[in-house]
Amino acid sequence: MSMLKDLHALGAGAVPRAAYEASKRTGAHRFVFGVVRQQLPLTSSGLSRLAPADSAAAQACLRDAKEIVAEGLVAFGRRVPMDEPTAWITDPESGRVWPQEPWWTIDIRSDQRMGDVKWVWEIGRHRELVILARAAALEPDNTQWCQHLDQLISWWCDANPLERSIHWYSNLEIALRLIAWAQVLGLAGDQLSQSTLDEMGLHVAQMRRHLWRDLPYTLSSMHNNHTLGDALGLIIADQMTGRTESRVRRGIAERMWQGQLSRQVNPDGSMLEDSLSYHRFVLEMFIVKHLLGDRSATLMDAIGSASQYLAELGALDGPLPQFGDWDEGRVLATSGDPLDVGNSVALGLVISGHPEEAGWRECFDLLDWYAPRPADVVPPSAVGARSAAKVGDLVTAKRGPWQVWLKCGAGPSHGHADVGHVSARHRDAWVLVDPGTGTYNGPLSVRNGFRTSQAHNVLRPLGEGQIEPHRAFRWMSTPQGVAGRVWEFPSATVMWGAHNAFVKRDRSRWQWRIARACVVTDTGLVVVDWREGGDLAFEMTIPFGPQCSADQESVVVGNVELGVCVPGSQRLVEGSEKPFEGWFSPTYGSWHPAAWLMIEGVQDGPIWWSLGDVEVDVTGDRVTVGDVSAQVDWTDSGSRLSLWDEGKQTVDDVIMQAAR
Repeated sequence: MSMLKDLHALGAGAVPRAAYEASKRTGAHRFVFGVVRQQLPLTSSGLSRLAPADSAAAQACLRDAKEIVAEGLVAFGRRVPMDEPTAWITDPESGRVWPQEPWWTIDIRSDQRMGDVKWVWEIGRHRELVILARAAALEPDNTQWCQHLDQLISWWCDANPLERSIHWYSNLEIALRLIAWAQVLGLAGDQLSQSTLDEMGLHVAQMRRHLWRDLPYTLSSMHNNHTLGDALGLIIADQMTGRTESRVRRGIAERMWQGQLSRQVNPDGSMLEDSLSYHRFVLEMFIVKHLLGDRSATLMDAIGSASQYLAELGALDGPLPQFGDWDEGRVLATSGDPLDVGNSVALGLVISGHPEEAGWRECFDLLDWYAPRPADVVPPSAVGARSAAKVGDLVTAKRGPWQVWLKCGAGPSHGHADVGHVSARHRDAWVLVDPGTGTYNGPLSVRNGFRTSQAHNVLRPLGEGQIEPHRAFRWMSTPQGVAGRVWEFPSATVMWGAHNAFVKRDRSRWQWRIARACVVTDTGLVVVDWREGGDLAFEMTIPFGPQCSADQESVVVGNVELGVCVPGSQRLVEGSEKPFEGWFSPTYGSWHPAAWLMIEGVQDGPIWWSLGDVEVDVTGDRVTVGDVSAQVDWTDSGSRLSLWDEGKQTVDDVIMQAAR
């Protein structure tokens, strides 16, 4: 059964993937990835500029560099001391050292693996070496910056012999390291020792060879951001080594890039990546391609639309919900908050031609490291989130003390089973949350405990989740969800959408779709679900924010108490291991107990729940909140929302394709 699911999940890539795995197990990889100690001189690729010495970006960089020297590199909010070469391959959680063996012989996936490889991969991306190189360029007379940088690179080369360590395992990690090294060379290459430069030359030459030799794996199995990253790695390795004479190879890398770019970004600016964190990650890849000299209209449009998408969701105004996998994935080096999305958005907007706002450079350090200063800036708030907006298949609204996001769409890469999930902030504190990601490579019970429907406030008819997970990253299907319009009335704002996550099931049991509306007033929030079909048992989980304390009747955030009204019976859970429930993950690799309200019941007609002080009345399929009434009817092609305000009716339709 597991093999059949693998074949289903991999599709056409199953055959080359099987051949690749056979090559690893039989030892044939040693012939494919042979080491050629080729000494190549290196050049930078012009990826980074030097911020003005008196800028906020420069001062933040110098503070960051001091912490790197004193305390080590950062991995997911934790400083990792770097006091010997093997620190680069030491798991900071267990203290165990990954072996210096051929990378294809190292186990990173089975239950017998040494640990979670993502911890060492995170520091191995070398973004903080770029911070040290910036400090060395800002203060060339302060030798501690370059001495520490030189030592860390030398130790890296000692700990990671060519093709022999965990850091040769992932092509994407190699590509991200090349991007960092190109910046190090451009900023502080003239201050590094010759022996370190020689070792870097050997490594870059092997990285280039490795990426070319491992293309079959990328092209058969990584139809997402990995393809973009690997193409960038191939292009930048050629530039760094001066090996740009091969038009055939350059053409292959460019076709990889263009092929993935054409499917990565939708016309509305949303992405194949069903994750706002990975949306930022891919946006930064686009920016790197631009910095490498790509001025094509296609790329500029992608940068602009992808940036505008996040800006309209509120990225420039504050934190965004943790929709999808959220692991601090970055390409560009910053001394700012690694969870901040707005930094990358501001840079993308400026690069794509949007006017820069006054004050951005004090908030967003990426601008001073990667974009020239403009002659003029515009007043604040020229770009950003509107009070209510439909942004692709995400909708968001601000009203009174509330900011609410409703996720209606889904995608095949890095997403969760969360179509219809609602996230909400009340007076700048999270009340309703996606509880995060937890882990990729830890226990599967934890991985699925965070990404399945049971961890989101979506309706689960008959207790079933929306889609079935397969291994750590894949799903057995991709549901379709569609957002409707956002309606603003004098007393309420209404967001809504519908999905077909259950239509593909055995039609003897699943013959309905689900529509959800969020009604936001100045005093509260009401969430309503309509199910196609009749009386059904249901379950639902409402995860509350990490700053909340809750019981079955109210939730307290800060000094504000909000009433909670839910259907059916309920129980409150915090920090349960078996089953894995009641947790919040602020970043990859950590999770803490948090209040989850677990609900179950049997109900005919609409199912609603609320936070705050609101009056709700249900008559048949019509739900009335204050002065606004809503009702959903089903059509052959989708669903129709009817709204009434002061007797006036408005109608909105969404169209859904057949379930995939």
